[in-house]
Formats: sequence, structure tokens, C-alpha cells
Amino acid sequence: SAIDASPATIRAVMMDLEEQGYVRQPHTSAGRVPTQKGYRFFVNAYAAEEELPPRVVHALAAFTDLREALRFISSEIHLFSAAVDYRAHTAFQFGLGEVLQTPEFADARHLRMFGRFVDAIESFAERYGDKGEECAQCPYVFIEQENPAPEARALSVVASPVESSALLLFAVGPSRMNYGSAIAAMRAVATEHTWQM
Repeated sequence: SAIDASPATIRAVMMDLEEQGYVRQPHTSAGRVPTQKGYRFFVNAYAAEEELPPRVVHALAAFTDLREALRFISSEIHLFSAAVDYRAHTAFQFGLGEVLQTPEFADARHLRMFGRFVDAIESFAERYGDKGEECAQCPYVFIEQENPAPEARALSVVASPVESSALLLFAVGPSRMNYGSAIAAMRAVATEHTWQM
């Protein structure tokens, strides 16, 4: 639905949001984009309420193998996903092709940092598991500089422990990812089954 406000009111609101640090204007001819603070506000206020579409929930319930479930989820949320056993230091991952289609990865620096993070995800898993312990089974969102791994500080990472295991699930993408879908997907996979590996 349309917003019932004048252009002057909208400009004033955008200026207020910029002054408070929720949005920024990358350059003078650009629109405004959320900052880390803006994304954090959105995640805390709204994103955790989103649910997966019934079609996805139904399809996910049919899987018994975690690898196949993660492959499916990556294609649905268009993000890189991984499962890491941070005691055995083993991992499997899907969705590189999905996430690399986003415009952010056209930037070589961004792409290099993402590559380094993916290459070392097994060694980073324990840091994410430790940071997310206070939320028990719920996914925890790390936005840009909140990431314990320096290689992920231009990314957003959704991490979730899998019930009754040493597994940690990841959904990784650009800061402008669909947080609601990523959180709902990681929550569903983490709590849905006792998975076969």
C-alpha cells in the first residue's frame, strides 16, 4: 500500500534516520541504504517473526539427510549454507552459486573476504557456537562487524546449533540478505529432525 505522506515528510524522516545512524547515503546521487545499526534494528524488531512458506516446511519435513535438506534450503533462501561439526572439524556446504549471484560479490574485496571465510569455516565454527550460546536453539544473527571472524565482517551470518549434537548451521550472505527467511530456515533445519549425515 502507498504511504500517505508528502515528499517533504519522507525526506525529513530519511534525514532523521541518517542522523541517528540507521541509514547512510553511499554517494550524493545514491539513495539511502541501511547501516549495520539499521539492519540490527530490523532483525531485532521484525525478522525473527517470519515463518517459512508452507510449501517449504512440507518439503523440508520429507528430508532425512541433513545434506539434502541444506542443499534444498540454500536454493530456497539463495544463500550459502553450511553444517559444521566443530568437535570433529568436519563440514559440508552448499549454495556458493546462489550467493555469488548477488551484486555485492561483484566487488573483488568482498568476494575475497567471503572466500577466506568459506575456506576456514570449520576453524571459525567454535567462535560462532560460543557467541550464540545465550540463544539456545534459536538462530543468532551476526551483522558485519559483529562477526567473530574478521573475514566475515563485510557479511551477515545466521548461525544455529542443531539440537542434541555438536553441529552448527550457517546461512551466509550479504548484509542486505532476507533475514526473516534465513532465520526461519536455520531454525527449521536445526529443530526439525534427528538428521542423518
